[in-house]
Amino acid sequence: MDLKLKGKTALITGGSEGIGKGIARTLAREGVDVAICARRKEPLEAAANEISKETGRKIVAIAADLRKDADAKNFIEQGAKDMTQIGEQWDARLTTSLLLFLMLVAYLLARRYGGPAGRKLAAALSLFAAINVPLVYKSVDIWRTVHPQTTVVPKLDPRMRPAFWSAFLLITLVWALLLTIRVRLERARAELATLRLDAEELEEVRAS
Repeated sequence: MDLKLKGKTALITGGSEGIGKGIARTLAREGVDVAICARRKEPLEAAANEISKETGRKIVAIAADLRKDADAKNFIEQGAKDMTQIGEQWDARLTTSLLLFLMLVAYLLARRYGGPAGRKLAAALSLFAAINVPLVYKSVDIWRTVHPQTTVVPKLDPRMRPAFWSAFLLITLVWALLLTIRVRLERARAELATLRLDAEELEEVRAS
């Protein structure tokens, strides 16, 4: 069920157990960052940690006795403050995605308008872009932000390890082979260019 609440924030009372905890968990599963309150601090913090670990969302625990006006006011003010700080924090995934986009645009421009030197620049940009792809995926695990933790591939199934590592090694070997061929090709081109220059100089000497 998608309630289209991702990125929203909420304040939940009685969040340490029962209905309040269930509501907080459900909202967090929908992508909501939640501030919860209850009178007892320890079970409240335990509930916040449990929900945060399960959903990857930011869960703020604020001990408060809502029978007291001061506690109720503090919960609202502190919860609103904490939720505002969540909304203003740096977003690692958007930043790394932007860097990937800019590198790909630069690659296209270098290939189109850079000439012979641009091809080398484009090759370097494509390499950095390839490295950035897994960084985009893992960025929210390295720098915790408003995004939930990655769950597409939480861990590699032991049955998939032989296939994964054999494919990885095969691709690495193919890449190394292609790189070796390309290096040799470029060296041959450089030698050919040198021979052409020598031939032209020899022709000029004979003509004179």
